Amino acid sequence: VRVRLRVPPNIGHGRCSVHSRGIQAAVIVPLRIPSCHCSRQRLPADMSVKEAMMLSKVWGNAVRGLLVGLAVLGSVLERVGAVDVRSLDGSVVVSLNNAGMTEVTVGSQVLTLTGGATVLGRATSSSSTVPSPTSCTAHGASTLSAPATIVQQWACESPQGPTVYVTSSDAFISAPTSVRINTTISPATFAAGALATTSPFTTALSTPITFAASTFSSMWTSWGKGCVNNNGATHGMCFAGGLWSEPFTPESLLPTTSARYRYGATVGATDSFTLPLVTLLDDDHDVAVSLALNPDDPLLELGLETTANSTRFNRELLRLGHRPVSFSAHIIGHAACWRPALLWFTRAYPPYFESWAPDAADYEGLGSYSWNQDPYNATRANALGFTTNWDLSGTWMPYDGLFLPYQENWLNLGPINGGLAQYNVTYAMMDAYYQSIQKLGFHSLSYFDIGNWGTRTNTHYTGPNRTCGERPNGAGPAPCPDPDGANSYLRDFLWPALLRSGWSVPGGKFTTPRNDWVGTTDMDTAEPVFEDLIVEQAGRHLEMLPSFEGIAIDRLDYSEFFNYNADDGVSWVPINSSGAHGSALDVFGPARALRLSYRHTFNRLHEVLHAEGRTTQPGSSAAKKKIMFNNCNSLCRLDEMRSFDGTFSEGASLNAVAWTGLKQPTILWTYDLSPDTAALDSYFQQHLLMNVYPMAPMPKNDHSITPGSPVVEAAYMAYAPLFNAMHGARWLLSTRPVHLDADAGAVANVFTLPRSLTAVEGATAWPDLLVNIMLGATSTTTTLTLSLGPAARAYGWPRISGGLVSTLHPGSTVWSKPVAVTEVGQNLTATIVLVRGCATVKVTCRLVE
Repeated sequence: VRVRLRVPPNIGHGRCSVHSRGIQAAVIVPLRIPSCHCSRQRLPADMSVKEAMMLSKVWGNAVRGLLVGLAVLGSVLERVGAVDVRSLDGSVVVSLNNAGMTEVTVGSQVLTLTGGATVLGRATSSSSTVPSPTSCTAHGASTLSAPATIVQQWACESPQGPTVYVTSSDAFISAPTSVRINTTISPATFAAGALATTSPFTTALSTPITFAASTFSSMWTSWGKGCVNNNGATHGMCFAGGLWSEPFTPESLLPTTSARYRYGATVGATDSFTLPLVTLLDDDHDVAVSLALNPDDPLLELGLETTANSTRFNRELLRLGHRPVSFSAHIIGHAACWRPALLWFTRAYPPYFESWAPDAADYEGLGSYSWNQDPYNATRANALGFTTNWDLSGTWMPYDGLFLPYQENWLNLGPINGGLAQYNVTYAMMDAYYQSIQKLGFHSLSYFDIGNWGTRTNTHYTGPNRTCGERPNGAGPAPCPDPDGANSYLRDFLWPALLRSGWSVPGGKFTTPRNDWVGTTDMDTAEPVFEDLIVEQAGRHLEMLPSFEGIAIDRLDYSEFFNYNADDGVSWVPINSSGAHGSALDVFGPARALRLSYRHTFNRLHEVLHAEGRTTQPGSSAAKKKIMFNNCNSLCRLDEMRSFDGTFSEGASLNAVAWTGLKQPTILWTYDLSPDTAALDSYFQQHLLMNVYPMAPMPKNDHSITPGSPVVEAAYMAYAPLFNAMHGARWLLSTRPVHLDADAGAVANVFTLPRSLTAVEGATAWPDLLVNIMLGATSTTTTLTLSLGPAARAYGWPRISGGLVSTLHPGSTVWSKPVAVTEVGQNLTATIVLVRGCATVKVTCRLVE
């Protein structure tokens, strides 16, 4: 609707325009009048219809007639069953009818859809990780109700129960930079108001976008795309499948075969994805539509399915039928590039991407997992690019779960893995080590995990009750720091938290307690008796160790379990077999998802370690926020990253962990490296491309690379200056910021550097940029073009008029002299020399005067 109204002369000069695509702004408050300027007042942009009617006393009958006319027109269009919902910034408009989304408009481009509303149904083994025995069919036609909500009733039939009726409602809402979809699945009521049968059940809940096969040409997601060779000539633990490949190039939607991705780890799927986000690209018109899920929601089991004419997220294992279940998603419109979708995600949910500790970048660099307490060779460590150690688990603790005992001294865990010695430990000994490594400019994070208890655990322990002292604040007796002390404490105080039986997607059902490395047993952290102890242990690090800097938490993979002996009110998982399908678990029931348990415990640890000034004890280490790193060892999911400052991960899934590090430090395991110079070049360049640090060959590293090979060590020292240059780098997420000529065969990524490093005259508003050009093999030059106009618009930076470009190559510690640069329309172009097929390029932008 477009209406022009001349303002009566008695209230001043001016013209007011009301413009809305469709009727949304005309019918649903607020009515937006963005370009109204009058001599007596300026109308607010969010003026409601009611407020406008009140102003009609001043404006007279002309305004009153206009608003009444719009309301009448709106009522006519509403009966037709069509409505538009626009993001508040106008970047995307979603058109709806009673069947779902019919169009998405991005800029001036209208993309035709053939549906898009929540679908309940029986997922098959080809599209689901956990096919539900419950099938759902639409019960009657869907409706479009005001303001913009699609409502559908469903009849769901389970082999073990009666037909259950539920109602799905998808409310499309204008959000600042997206159209948000708030979905609720509720027990249905019939016309008389009686509640239908409310037996709990589960089925796949699909959030789809369907379209004609030619609407979009390709798709992109945060896939794993294979694993790097970080264990000699092969890779270590891998949850992304296959050999590593760059993850930047979208995949064509033309093939008719579908692909299925699993959130967090590949189990029976094409690949894994780390962020709940998928992007559909229309390259011909340079527009894209992204669908993003809210990571705050309980994403118990999530799959992504794509075909030539659809993409859908399938939520599974959520308990339905007994109470309303709600979740949300976003539709985002942008240029045909995946980076703006990531920029949107980092801005919409910053706690999942940004470090809580302001000094987190200081911990970036090559890592180690060592129990070395001998003096460090600082010269060698610096030459390797080393920065941060993670204490080997048994270095200080007597067993898992008791990281700092309640005595003055104790025996550490002793011989595990690589031959750790057993010795007496004191707080003074620990703090002296932390002081010594910090004086050399390095860091060491304390070992921590939340899912284990004990060592050589005996869940049938019949010995005496043994405790050693008292826990603080009246929390009760303290555990003894020896194996039978752990067994006694488990039996007498922690038994409710023991994971005695349960189920997981990777491993299926289990009916006895699970023991892991060195005989620990798995625990459910949501039980208060255990969680309180774990959180108390983090607090003891602050109180007992003045030089304590933070923790790295082991084993995110334990969060895959569901605990049969607890009920979170959210989960509905396989628990038994009906006998009708052989050994298949086709009877579902309640459980507690350790994904939710872990999120809760992570948040409590965050509240302890990221609280400034927690104690006023003299010499306490609690004066600043501490570091919390997570270990994506064989599972990497954004929804479990909210409480962290970065990751230090086992495994070889480089891309999977890199997506968590768009704005945080990321370190990935190195088990061993082959003394093959070409393989070493590829290995280090893959990490530089993705802004991920490998591990360094440090003394007494455990199940990770150790000193020994002169060829490998020389390669580390050749690439260390490039990794050092990357400290504090954060991904630049504007539209297509970097381009290389195709002949070089190289790949590039571009980052921003901390502004504190930018001290070049004329660069006061732009940070320095870092461009890593990698994997060019035998190429010796490439043409680099930086498209910085979109970056200026996306980040609010001023226009540029050229820049200074210099390069750094393997084997060199000195940046080159400035390279010749041409600037045309906010694009900078330079010819870059490649050494070993790569170059790190620093760009300092000059501003338009």
